Amino acid sequence: MKKKILFISYALPPYLYPQSIQIGRFLKHLKKEYDVHVICAEEKNTPPDPTLYPDIFSGIDDKKILKVPYRYHPYLNYALSRVCPVLVKNPDQYVAWSSTAFDACIAQFSDVQFDAVLTFSYPFSLNILGKRLKDYYGCRWIAHQSDPWVDNPSLNLGPVMRWINNRMEKKYYDDADGLVFTCVECSDFMKKKHPSLADRITFIDHSFDPSLYPPATPRDDFPRIVRYIGNFYGKRTVKPLLQALPKLSEAARKNIRFEVVGANIKTKSIIKKARIPEELLSVTGSVNYQESLRLMVNSDALLMIDAPYKKDNILFPCKLTDYIGAGRPLLGICSPGPTARILKSFGYSFYRHHQVEEFASALERIALGRYTVDTTRQSERCGYMETENSRKFIEIIDDILQ
Repeated sequence: MKKKILFISYALPPYLYPQSIQIGRFLKHLKKEYDVHVICAEEKNTPPDPTLYPDIFSGIDDKKILKVPYRYHPYLNYALSRVCPVLVKNPDQYVAWSSTAFDACIAQFSDVQFDAVLTFSYPFSLNILGKRLKDYYGCRWIAHQSDPWVDNPSLNLGPVMRWINNRMEKKYYDDADGLVFTCVECSDFMKKKHPSLADRITFIDHSFDPSLYPPATPRDDFPRIVRYIGNFYGKRTVKPLLQALPKLSEAARKNIRFEVVGANIKTKSIIKKARIPEELLSVTGSVNYQESLRLMVNSDALLMIDAPYKKDNILFPCKLTDYIGAGRPLLGICSPGPTARILKSFGYSFYRHHQVEEFASALERIALGRYTVDTTRQSERCGYMETENSRKFIEIIDDILQ
């Protein structure tokens, strides 16, 4: 008889979030191995993306799928984070949704005896939900963390909220039977921070799904097309590219074009002020997931630009695995950490944010056709395939349930 698993992720397809993409890949495989019941959000103000795993719930009985409504208020949450951060950073603005999800779960799955609860955070309040459901059902709880909790530099926690969240992190991590992070750097960091939990902490890399990529469309060799696909937020900015472009030679400018796909209003404003000719750098809005993959495979190179971190980075951007799956040359601006390590493993170049001259030289090589895929290292790609990483997750679950 299959083990009964309560699978909880706020974000799942068809909503186009990084979390939806990665956790949707786990669900795709786990639903074949276990008797899966699902809890996720039903957002009231976010349009779905019909190209992102439209069959994600196929094979799961409708009675085993619980979609809990939520309406996100970004401007209100931003204002509250400035005026009274305890309301939205304790640990996050989804506490109310997690509480509602608990009540709905008990009502719908009251007669189910689960073997394990799986929660996928962000949001971190899902750790609170996971602990409550573990106690209610008397089962194991495995907490997957897409990002570090307190030590996520993107959260901008002040000293008071950092203290509060550190206490919550320790409390709920202590109660988890398994803690899964997304890269070895984050896993090692957490083992040092919580040495008593080291035997419960492991990692599974982000992954890509090779079945989703369309074939590349033949085109002329020039101009070379270099794309950055995704948004800029927090300290991650397009400025490193804008600093490098004026340093390109006239010959390179004739042979290369850059596209920033998915730029927000702030990024568009920064690019406009830089006065880069549109024939050299163009900007487009968001595209659906299938279109983003099409743009990747039809690029001559893809750019990764991470935020500048004062300390070594422990964040693994999941976009990097989609880039890897596209099989195109990669070029990065990043601090030491997962992005740098992975790019190095494939033989690609990466630079720190202050290495503008070196970055510009790499762009010159792309323009001249001297920056290509190292086919001798493509076996590295297999380690990031969704089948491999889902297999690792199944092994973790089975080991904990023994």
